[in-house]
This record gives sequence, C-alpha cells and structure tokens, in this order.
Amino acid sequence: MALYVVTFAVIAAAFAVCAYIVLTSPAAAEQNKWATATLTSIVTGLVGYVTGKSQK
Repeated sequence: MALYVVTFAVIAAAFAVCAYIVLTSPAAAEQNKWATATLTSIVTGLVGYVTGKSQK
C-alpha cells in the first residue's frame, strides 16, 4: 500500500510542476515542450492503467 501512496505522490508532484510550467507564460519554449510531453505521458499512462485492467 505504501508503494501506491508514494508513487501517487511522485506522479502528482510531477503533474503539478509540469502544469505550472505550461500554464505560466514566462516559461521558455524548451521548458514548455518537455512539460507538455511529460503531462501527456502521465495522462496516457493513467488512462492506459485504468482501461487496461481486466476483471477476471
């Protein structure tokens, strides 16, 4: 259970940092690129995890 909590905290922190970088205008173009790519990866991974679970 602790592993899930720690993993969720790390993902939430990364999501918050990337969202902050994307939503603030003074960020450099290069920062926006990697922040957008990271946000996309997080969302894609979460959606894949939720929809990929099969109930057997």
